[in-house]
Amino acid sequence: MWGRFVGKKSIGIALLRWAILFVFFQVSVQAQELPEWLKHAIEEYAQNGSADGGDSEQLYDYYISLLGKKVDINGCSREELEDLLFLDTFMVESILAYREEYGAIYSVAELSLVDGFNEELAGRLAPFFRFGMNVSREDNFTVMDGRWDTRLRYKLLRDSPDYMKGAIPFSALTKFRLDAGEKSSIWFTLESDAGEVEFPDFVSLGMCVDNIPVIGNFVNIRRFVVGDYSLRMGQGLLLWNSFSLTVGSEPSSALRRSSVSLMPYRSSSESGFYRGGAVVLEFGKLVDGTLFYSSNLVDANVKGDYFYSLPSDGLHDSEHSILSKRSLKVEHTGFELSATIDNFKIGARGVWYRYDKEDARKVYEYNKFSKFKGWWYACSADFLLNLDGLRCFGEFVIDRKGGVGAVAGILGRIGQGWESSLLLKYYDNRLLVPVGLNNECGGTLSIKWSGLKEITFSGAFSYVFSPHSRYRVEGSSSRYKGELNAEWRPSSVSTISFRMRGSNDTGTEDFSLNARCIYVYSPNDLLSLSGRVDMSFCGSFGFLGYVDVRYGFAKGALELSMRGTFFDVPSWSGRIYCYESDIPGTFSTIAYYGRGVSGYFLLKYKPKKWVNVNLRCGGVLYNDPSKDIMRFSLGVSLPF
Repeated sequence: MWGRFVGKKSIGIALLRWAILFVFFQVSVQAQELPEWLKHAIEEYAQNGSADGGDSEQLYDYYISLLGKKVDINGCSREELEDLLFLDTFMVESILAYREEYGAIYSVAELSLVDGFNEELAGRLAPFFRFGMNVSREDNFTVMDGRWDTRLRYKLLRDSPDYMKGAIPFSALTKFRLDAGEKSSIWFTLESDAGEVEFPDFVSLGMCVDNIPVIGNFVNIRRFVVGDYSLRMGQGLLLWNSFSLTVGSEPSSALRRSSVSLMPYRSSSESGFYRGGAVVLEFGKLVDGTLFYSSNLVDANVKGDYFYSLPSDGLHDSEHSILSKRSLKVEHTGFELSATIDNFKIGARGVWYRYDKEDARKVYEYNKFSKFKGWWYACSADFLLNLDGLRCFGEFVIDRKGGVGAVAGILGRIGQGWESSLLLKYYDNRLLVPVGLNNECGGTLSIKWSGLKEITFSGAFSYVFSPHSRYRVEGSSSRYKGELNAEWRPSSVSTISFRMRGSNDTGTEDFSLNARCIYVYSPNDLLSLSGRVDMSFCGSFGFLGYVDVRYGFAKGALELSMRGTFFDVPSWSGRIYCYESDIPGTFSTIAYYGRGVSGYFLLKYKPKKWVNVNLRCGGVLYNDPSKDIMRFSLGVSLPF
């Protein structure tokens, strides 16, 4: 039903139904655009997270959607507050304690009086909350909002790429989402990469329905999704293919937070999602249950009844990659059941999955337990205990043949302004689960201090021991990672942040050390100046520096961002990742190595609240002219 071509009819029927609603009902529309501070937070996540930006794109979409479905600050649970991600542990506890002692929070001004908040922070968060008692949006289908995004990108190289005949020379993407009240939404994504023969090369779509009573007030459908979706369950040992802030040295990143296990999938990444149907049921106020089934076609090198590789880049720009396109069916089905009693939550889940072809990939020492025939299954159980701001959590997983894994952790405040977490993990080398965890044991210790209003320190140290061979490494090996962060706000308009990271891998003998300093000056919403210096050492010394300017004019209708970067990084192993601002919803994390300069300008034009046009031009000039690159991007967003 959800195949590349068959799904077009389903899109047409769904759009026709929504068009009828749009025409015949009184519709209240409002613009949706993320505030600058949150865009910068997602940029930092993109900087620290995966280079492809898929998780960041999901996170961006999540917050855009949240603006239209604001959280009731007085009626939401602890999990729902934690799910906002921009609230740390202390903020969540402070809101809960304030509600218990003083009652409802009626305004932004009252939120600023809660411990951990001030007038500036409360004002920042206000667009995501509803205040007062018994306040909610209309839950019928007459209040609609959403957005339509279209993006084009063209890359110009010194040597013209050897595309196939009839190939599209640019990347194209269009995304649409429409929400009706707080109960229903539809979406679709159409995308093609440069060098692919047709548009769209990738189609993703779905429909989501929330909060539907089934049996009085006892059984409710909390969420039902048909189409493409992500799952976030437990502490991620069995199923977790959505965004999670588990990077960086923040202690709260040790705990995977999710108020609902099921998320609509609206990213343009062509791998790492489920396709089918899923439902989350509520049984009273204590028990939640999730059921799901997915039948997805993925890229694979298939010959007869066997597959030999599983490419995941989503590129179909050659005859071989076209033959591999969506040639292997992967089925997943499973459940989750959780119960919450006061401050204690327990859960159990299971998953069954299989390929419709036999695995014929080469067997090495590190992957000899990763092959299976027919249906494979695994299950897990987890717990979460909250005691006055102290969180104890853990999860245990076991697969069909007895491979096991476990995580356990504790997170909480240890004094005035101090927060810390400790996470321990163990994964058997025989463990085979969808998230690919095995052959590891170790832990991570994180500490944060914010005792002064202007200064925050955080740090983390992790150790991982692999008792058996792993990719590129024969025999046992160890990995060490350390990180130290400091942020100083000398005034309300400027911030200086410093980060130092180091890592050592005894198996590959790779050692790296990186130091970064960033200065940001932002006197108002229209002007921002920033500069960054990076130094890295990984066998050789590397350097990167940039200056960035953002200026808004014409009463905010126009905004111009510019950056100039110089880099001298001799080796690929010492490469420096640097995030660059792009058109909304697109995340570009460049791996700089070699020697050269780069720069870009980004022009944003927003004449009305419901239209946003973005034009970007950027390039990299290397010491070797044959590697030079120019990129042009155009994006049009219609939020409503």
